[in-house]
Amino acid sequence: YNQNNARYWCNLAKVCNQNNNFQYAEMATQKALEIDPKNLEAYTNLGLALEQQNKLGEAKKTYDYFLSLCDHMYPKYKSGVFGADMQINLINDGPVTFMLET
Repeated sequence: YNQNNARYWCNLAKVCNQNNNFQYAEMATQKALEIDPKNLEAYTNLGLALEQQNKLGEAKKTYDYFLSLCDHMYPKYKSGVFGADMQINLINDGPVTFMLET
């Protein structure tokens, strides 16, 4: 592993989030962001870790900053309301369908 690689820290944060170790996930995402301050995956992991620790103000700031990065990187994206449940419909036109559950 390479501790100077943001992907390493993002992967570690994802595993920590999946195992309900949210404080360590938060620390790992902070390391990833020190290396790559515009890493969208790190902000996703950080927002989840903060939300699960009931740090909703920080989670909202993370979400807003994530959206500001998306504005510059993906001008045609759509966002929802922070903390809201979303219903999404998808029509696939291809040979493979992936079912994602959260």
